[in-house]
Amino acid sequence: MNKKGVVFQILIALFLLTIIETISFLQLNKRGRHFPFLINFHHSKEIEDSKEIGFDEINPFWGWNMSDDVLQKNGYNSKNAVISLSTNNPSDSTLRIFITGGSTSDIVLDKNNWPILLHRLLSKKNIPHTIYVAAVGGFNSAQEYLRLIEQGLELKPHFYISYSGANEARDFGFITEYENDFYIQSLDRSETSFFLPNTIYFIKTFLLDKKPSLSLAPLPKLKTAERFQKNTKLMYAASKQFGFKYIGILQPLNGIANYRPPEPQSFDTTYLMDYRKYYPSMQKFSKENPEILYDLTSIFDSSSGYIYIDDCHLNQIGNQIVAEEMFKLIKPSVK
Repeated sequence: MNKKGVVFQILIALFLLTIIETISFLQLNKRGRHFPFLINFHHSKEIEDSKEIGFDEINPFWGWNMSDDVLQKNGYNSKNAVISLSTNNPSDSTLRIFITGGSTSDIVLDKNNWPILLHRLLSKKNIPHTIYVAAVGGFNSAQEYLRLIEQGLELKPHFYISYSGANEARDFGFITEYENDFYIQSLDRSETSFFLPNTIYFIKTFLLDKKPSLSLAPLPKLKTAERFQKNTKLMYAASKQFGFKYIGILQPLNGIANYRPPEPQSFDTTYLMDYRKYYPSMQKFSKENPEILYDLTSIFDSSSGYIYIDDCHLNQIGNQIVAEEMFKLIKPSVK
């Protein structure tokens, strides 16, 4: 057989194997049990990225966070992975604020973001307070709700601020892409292989009936805006039940509303395409339910300078504007 014939047969064999791997991948994907396609390097970019950021702990209830050891090494006072920012002599009458959100509210990732600036503003106004920051990079509204129930309620806040919206774009329900990847990577790997991992696993577990010891259940199919609205309603219901003021914030995003920077900014437009799919529904929800969700997307419309670092993260000017707006929302209820 000549060389061309050998190459042709090899290509045909690879083509058939790719088809088989594709079918296996799709079947396993329906069961929430798929592996990387064609070649499995047992490598997780999300997990490696999270380690570089500093997320060293995974909580089975709400997901990733930085442990108290990491937070305290960064100079923060924390308990159960919740950072507290307090005036010098807090008392029983001290204003208590509980904050959740993603990286735009995570004060370890940005040491001059709006929760920090709100703390400074309250201090400047001589208002005794404690701000509990439970924001974690990557968190979505479902995880925020879980942290409220697990940690926020026992802190008995006067105000609960949920600052979210951007992280719904990569929504996995009650977990982020990091936890989702972690769970998949952590499932029993003994039944698969380096090459054609989905095919080998599918043959062993479903054709030869060798069942896995653990699998991921399929997530409920809800549209992003529907899931977000459901979570905000749950947070609002908790505030009514436990007697604190809920301030749900639909966070501003670069490219949403009428703000335009002095010159075009470069960032991943894939996120912007995702935002435009669900943000209009959430803005409409805010108009219909202003007591549940406060639309902050137009807050920078009159600004002429640079506000955003990328698609959602703000520079110090933007964070200061947000902090001042938060103060306005809180001030009427502060004695």
